[in-house]
Amino acid sequence: MSRSMAPSALLLSLVVVGCALPARIVPLGSAGTDHLDKVALVAERYPLLLRGVDGRAVPRPAFGSPRWAVSPGRHTLWVRYPGRRFGRGTEPPVPARVIRCFALDADFKAGGRYRLQGARDGRLAVLVNLHNHHTVARGRLVDRYWAGAGCRWPRQESPAARRHG
Repeated sequence: MSRSMAPSALLLSLVVVGCALPARIVPLGSAGTDHLDKVALVAERYPLLLRGVDGRAVPRPAFGSPRWAVSPGRHTLWVRYPGRRFGRGTEPPVPARVIRCFALDADFKAGGRYRLQGARDGRLAVLVNLHNHHTVARGRLVDRYWAGAGCRWPRQESPAARRHG
């Protein structure tokens, strides 16, 4: 292999390895990953992104599609949704559009499997139970901003903030 092709081959192999990684399970709060039947797993459907749970930011793994382990009970999810996907030929070269921020309140069951997903136009974010495909929560819009800024999550959206003042 020539020296000029080495960086391209390395980049291609990193992309292939990154795409082949299994979905990583990231524990949130007191949830563990040793006994998955005792926690709820939450996945997301691109382009929707989970940004926080109960007022705390969630860690974003560098590679792979993450799933988050949350303890059973009621939680508030913060979700960022830029709307339509990139790469479909309908987006401008620079994403100049409004990105929406949603809060979803949901009761999670031990052993439950859930997916965050939304409408193509970015106006709706929902949480779906993967066992029966029923919608268990609908997001309420809490902010919108132009690409490049960030969601302003209200303090009162956190259940902990509601309990403590």
